[in-house]
Amino acid sequence: MITENLSTLKIHKLTQAQYDTALANGNIDENALYLTPDEGIDLSGYATTDQLNGKADAEHTHDDRYYTETEIDARFQTELSGLVTDAVANNKITTHNTSTEAHNDIRVLIDELTTKLNNFLDVDETTTDQLSEVLTLIENNKGTLESLTTSKVNVSDIVDNLTTATKNQVLSANQGVAIKSLIDDLQAVVDGKAPTVHTHHDLYYTKEEIDTEFAKVAYIDIEDSEDVADQMQLKPEFANNINECTDTTKLYVLPDGFIYAYMYSGAYPEIEIIEGGTGYWYWTGSGEAFYSLDTAYHKITNYIPVTEGDSFHYKGQAITTSTMIRASWYDANKTWIGYVLMDENSEVTITVPAGAKYARFQSLRYTSDNSAVVLEVEWEYCAASLIPQWANTGHAFIPADYETQILDLDSRVDELENSTSNILKGKHIVYDGDSLCARWVDAANNIDNGGAYPQIIADLTGCTFDNRAVGGGVIVSQAGIANGRHSVVDTLVKLPTDGDLYCFEGGVNDYSSESPIGIFYSNLEELKAKFPELPDNQITEGLLYSYELDTTTFCGALEQICRYSTENFLGKPICFIIVHKCPYCAYKKNDIGLTFADYREKMIGILEKYGIPYYDAWKESGLNGINNVHRANYFIFSESQGTGDGWHPNIEGYKKYYAPQLISLFERIMPR
Repeated sequence: MITENLSTLKIHKLTQAQYDTALANGNIDENALYLTPDEGIDLSGYATTDQLNGKADAEHTHDDRYYTETEIDARFQTELSGLVTDAVANNKITTHNTSTEAHNDIRVLIDELTTKLNNFLDVDETTTDQLSEVLTLIENNKGTLESLTTSKVNVSDIVDNLTTATKNQVLSANQGVAIKSLIDDLQAVVDGKAPTVHTHHDLYYTKEEIDTEFAKVAYIDIEDSEDVADQMQLKPEFANNINECTDTTKLYVLPDGFIYAYMYSGAYPEIEIIEGGTGYWYWTGSGEAFYSLDTAYHKITNYIPVTEGDSFHYKGQAITTSTMIRASWYDANKTWIGYVLMDENSEVTITVPAGAKYARFQSLRYTSDNSAVVLEVEWEYCAASLIPQWANTGHAFIPADYETQILDLDSRVDELENSTSNILKGKHIVYDGDSLCARWVDAANNIDNGGAYPQIIADLTGCTFDNRAVGGGVIVSQAGIANGRHSVVDTLVKLPTDGDLYCFEGGVNDYSSESPIGIFYSNLEELKAKFPELPDNQITEGLLYSYELDTTTFCGALEQICRYSTENFLGKPICFIIVHKCPYCAYKKNDIGLTFADYREKMIGILEKYGIPYYDAWKESGLNGINNVHRANYFIFSESQGTGDGWHPNIEGYKKYYAPQLISLFERIMPR
């Protein structure tokens, strides 16, 4: 039996004619049930429009075929007398309505149901049976209904806020939504946090990884230890400056000879202090400017990247002035945004202000009458906190087998000095090159390079030599550089022809003089690209060694040296020396964008093309003029630098890193 919406169902009994008339006049209530005498009750679809079509109006009268209201009331009371009386029903309703624990909406529902039952009209036996079943269902489940109504919460007891502090009231569903939102927000915050005990992703090294990597590093702190024998071998990357340190998993050796690593540090790379010569820095009232005053004692720094809140410790000139600038601040575009003036303090700490991305500093190092230098300027960057950056580890780079190399070289020198018979004895060797090959004596500055390696080799082997090398010498022709330097290619025709062996050296001054590097061809495909107008039968191997050379370029001049020597010193060994790593040129680009490594690459290619053996001191010697330890021990002392110059070996440097290796080369290529 369908019982849904029974409490609000209206039932009308009409004849078919009455229903048709009401339907035609638009008087049908679509929410009511219309019955005709010959129809049974079908509640399964009473709410649909199709079942309501043709039904009578709610307001109508019936003929004597139907019970009157009085008759149906009497019949209704008789039929229901065995189920429930008005007194019983009213008593239950009264009890329910007066209960303080009953839920009002249930009481209203039952009250409405009773009213509906009492007000039903025009029902037949079938309808009465159905109503009887409804009442029986209610009576049989009265206990369940009562338990449901008495356990409900009154609307007035529902709290719709999160601030009421009571124990016997409940929250509304609306506040459940509010609590859910707060929980979601809290979860979002928690999701962004790491546990107190946690691990980091691959951006960072663990302590174990760092310890392991540093255990592999072949460096030594000279101040703390003198023992290098136990250091492990390291093949480092070399870079000209911090900007060329790109792989954070590696260590780099910079031209200062120290190892740099990407690590948490407050240290900052060395500040470049530029010698001034156009006057000093001052404040105009609206910006910064320089006086047109020439003084060699003015110092100014480069643009230094800074971080707000960090500081600089200044030590320099103290001047009381209303215009002279001590520091200037710049934004990310290097646009001037502020300044700090000089004052009476010669030592002060300056904090980087908000908005500053770069800084520059100045110091005047002379007295007020320009008569004397009173103080060297010093700037020290003081980071407010440790940040991940490339920084100097404080460790100089020394090969792990450094001590073994020294012992081996000492042994070789002793062997040569004590030798009574060797293939070089009595041979005549001809040299040409630059200052690393030339004899260098400067009594005023107590400099004597021992005649460089030609003299030392002669002393060790008993050979003779003719040294045509000149300091500042270059490979290219004078026509290529026009600066008066000694040219190795130009002096080929002046070399003696009685030599037993010819040794050439150079290239580093071509780098520093920005000699055009040029090009050379090592295979037929390159020749085809060079001479597209020639037919294939003219692109031959012979052309590789006969095409026209431009000796104003480095490649053209070196290739001419190889051609001339092999053709004019026929049957005589020819060799070449590539010099060691020298400061400021090993990796740094010159003004035409080339490093010495670029020139070295061309040298190796050309020498191997002509089959000329060479000693690559850059790669094989172990001598490093960039390394501070080597500079202090194996190079001629420089007053201006306060240490070895890194370019010109002293006698010990030649004996260990040039003479033994060259003697081995000469012995190997000298005809027996």
